[in-house]
Amino acid sequence: MNYKAIVAMSYNRVIGKDNAIPWRISEDLKFFKKLTMGHVLVMGRKTYDSVGYLPGRSLIVVSRNNLDKIKGGKTKSEILGVTEVIDNLDKLLALIPKDGRNIFICGGGEIYNQTLDMCSDIYLTTVKQIVYGDTFFPVFSGSFKMIEEIENNEKFMIQRFQREVSK
Repeated sequence: MNYKAIVAMSYNRVIGKDNAIPWRISEDLKFFKKLTMGHVLVMGRKTYDSVGYLPGRSLIVVSRNNLDKIKGGKTKSEILGVTEVIDNLDKLLALIPKDGRNIFICGGGEIYNQTLDMCSDIYLTTVKQIVYGDTFFPVFSGSFKMIEEIENNEKFMIQRFQREVSK
């Protein structure tokens, strides 16, 4: 599979607070854009409502309800960039691109919980602080191994983890 998770979390695993990212790190946003450009992004409705349109990428929004109306009551055809709205992740398998594009799982917490076992890689930005929040990234350390440190500075660290193959 071409599923990869991309996430930024604090030392205490926080990824969100009140449907927003509780920090703003421009270097991480640039990394996210560079890595995901031209690929497919999968996110929950609340994450989509938070981040909105991301040009140059196909968006799949997962929502249990309000399939016809998301983002302030607009229909999906009125919203730029949303390729599909699906009501469960089982439908994701039918939407795998045949052109070699990667599918990046982008949140929120429940989407990560349901999809990490499908992912081959995790691109993890660790924000070097303790942050109060209400949404957390699941524990994954037993299944993945860190294979690359992409950046490390005083504010944050970006690492790539890859699923360990069972012997």
